[in-house]
Amino acid sequence: MIQVNTSGERSKFGIAAGKVTEFFKGLPLYPNINIRGLMTIAPESANAEDARSCFRALRQIRDEINNSNILRQELRILSMGMSGDFEVAIEEGSNMVRIGRAVFKR
Repeated sequence: MIQVNTSGERSKFGIAAGKVTEFFKGLPLYPNINIRGLMTIAPESANAEDARSCFRALRQIRDEINNSNILRQELRILSMGMSGDFEVAIEEGSNMVRIGRAVFKR
């Protein structure tokens, strides 16, 4: 997984959204690296809808990469959404969510 900073927050890690295509163009130099998908972490908010634009941006980046034929295989995984916003993430195409707090909440 490659983490993409779709929010632009300095507190978040990952490749800047505008640099993802450039990153993937350099991958053929490393034939043993097999990227399966992208991940992002949206800004923390009491309103899950606030995360939608970050999730949508990641899906659009994934679609652009897949349509560009840069990679040997499609990126199939979108890992986005946590306990507070996973429903919105799924609506935007997430097929891997990271739920902890909702499972272990006391």
